[in-house]
Amino acid sequence: MSPRIHALFLCAGAALLPACIGPEPSLSPLSTDAGFVELQSDAAVANNVSPEPAARRGGSPAASPSAGRKAPAASGGAGSSSEPMSREDAGSMSEPQPSAGSMSVTGGAGAAAAAGSGGAPAIPAQCGDGLTQPDEQCDDGNLSDADACLSNCQAARCGDGAVFSGVEQCDDANKVESDACRNNCVAAACGDGVLQTGIEACDDGNRIDGDACRNACAAASCGDGVLQTGETCDDGNESDNDVCRNNCLRARCGDGIVQTGVEQCDDGNRLDTDACRNTCVLATCGDGIVQLGVEQCDDRNRVDTDACRNTCVLASCGDGVVRAGVELCDDGNRADNDVCRNNCTKARCGDGIVQVGVEACDDGNRIDTDSCRNTCAAASCGDRIIQDGAETCDDGNLVDTDVCPSTCLRARCGDAFLYPALEQCDDGNTSATDACLNTCELARCGDGLIQAGVEECDDANRIDTDSCSNSCTSNVAK
Repeated sequence: MSPRIHALFLCAGAALLPACIGPEPSLSPLSTDAGFVELQSDAAVANNVSPEPAARRGGSPAASPSAGRKAPAASGGAGSSSEPMSREDAGSMSEPQPSAGSMSVTGGAGAAAAAGSGGAPAIPAQCGDGLTQPDEQCDDGNLSDADACLSNCQAARCGDGAVFSGVEQCDDANKVESDACRNNCVAAACGDGVLQTGIEACDDGNRIDGDACRNACAAASCGDGVLQTGETCDDGNESDNDVCRNNCLRARCGDGIVQTGVEQCDDGNRLDTDACRNTCVLATCGDGIVQLGVEQCDDRNRVDTDACRNTCVLASCGDGVVRAGVELCDDGNRADNDVCRNNCTKARCGDGIVQVGVEACDDGNRIDTDSCRNTCAAASCGDRIIQDGAETCDDGNLVDTDVCPSTCLRARCGDAFLYPALEQCDDGNTSATDACLNTCELARCGDGLIQAGVEECDDANRIDTDSCSNSCTSNVAK
């Protein structure tokens, strides 16, 4: 046992009064462990007294300060102090100031006399009596675990399980850095750079809300409403057809999503000839782009008489629209004998097609002497055109007594038409014994031809005494 004796004697009753009010021993600081002053009895040191250590809680010398809570120092006489010494006061105290009748430290003979005088026994030293013992780190004389000296007379430290008021925010007595209480006894908080298990998804220790870890310690994600690196937008909603896509990329034509109020369509490709243009507008006839499988042409205008119709169909003969500079007509039908031919040319005489109600014939040539005139009228006698192989004359009239009768065959003897300028008669036959000879002359007596039923004879002479008189009667006796 060290010769330095730590003792505290409290006066209890009259038996110890002389000792309590005796001359005040000289006290000197022993140590200031953990901010507390230990007192040394100069008299004990001078006399080299080594008293037995005071019994701890219940008289057990082996009891550890950590085994039980602090007990308050026993009250002495009227001058005893009931307030424990604070750690600040203890740490700043250079000389103890015991009051008369409250605390007396004795050593040497005085201690022995006190013990052997038959008075009240000394109170054993214990944690919480306000004096730091060799096995104590501190003793502030109170039961508070929230100050610098714990109730087990150990100096408060981070990790002891007791929250040091005003110094520590928490103390969970473990070395787990990722729970609610940090290893520095500061309450875990978002932004402290330590990932709190089960609470935080991340903690990067900064206040940058646009990096991979949000300021709320949630992992940055598309749709959280904060623009992160790699995102071009983040509107915090689940709508995929507004200005910001659900993949946090700005909506654009060609992304495959129809942006409401902006795009008519979006097929996600760069093919400009399908149903959705590269401008995300629906393909339409007249937009200047030929839609594959739908349009034959698209000239971007509303002119219906050019090569591409307003229906985006190639202009064609028979579509009912006259193509300027190409077609003369287009009646939209396939009838080839009306006013507009199937080749969209106007029907005309000589085109080889008989126009119903207009032409009698159309042989497609310019020969006017065949059976079809160049006027597309059928050739006829009297049309003043001699039809090859059919007519020998055509004087354009129906007079049968001129050189060209109505048969359009030149007048001749035997044609049954009297041509007065050349014929006396024309009975249209070849009989020479009737009234009109084959020479188209009138039969007469003396012409050498016996006119049947009129002459008995005709010897073609003027001899009246022969067998046939000049009157064409027979002179032969009957």
